[in-house]
Amino acid sequence: MKVIKAIDKGLYQGERIFTIATFVAMMFIMFLQVFFRYIIKANLAWSEESMRYLFVVTSFFGAACATYERKHVVIDFLGVVVEKFFKNENHREAIYSGTGCLVNVVSTVFFIYIGTVMFRYAAELQSKNHTSSVMMMPLWWVGYAVSLALFLCAFHNLLGLFESAEVFVKDMKVMKGGGK
Repeated sequence: MKVIKAIDKGLYQGERIFTIATFVAMMFIMFLQVFFRYIIKANLAWSEESMRYLFVVTSFFGAACATYERKHVVIDFLGVVVEKFFKNENHREAIYSGTGCLVNVVSTVFFIYIGTVMFRYAAELQSKNHTSSVMMMPLWWVGYAVSLALFLCAFHNLLGLFESAEVFVKDMKVMKGGGK
């Protein structure tokens, strides 16, 4: 498991560097666009299109980073319900960790499914040789990048599932009185 966690951390570091690089590139292009439009009084035709694609790629790789860090937005309506019906702290912890496992399973399946759909779409774009309108850039680059980011989200979630399951098993033992 240590090797898999090391791979996970290495992937995260790569994702983070890539996300920062694409964000910096997007900001630089935005600066160029403003400079050319308002100072030189000439528009750069390619700048808006390139920023759009960089924004999409940056967003999805940022989502992969957030998945690794477990920093995605969550809605914790279950916490309020559980606190009202279960007064025993051990029971509450077991329910929380069990729902954590369930959330990780659902989100991992979701990311794999959406990543597969995006991969097929990118392959279709590649087979039909679709290009962007201004830069004439192959659009499948963006499709495969988004697909890769979604699969990275699935991988990070899968490892989160193993960690959640470990906590759930421990909480179940405590709840049944098996010690800490």
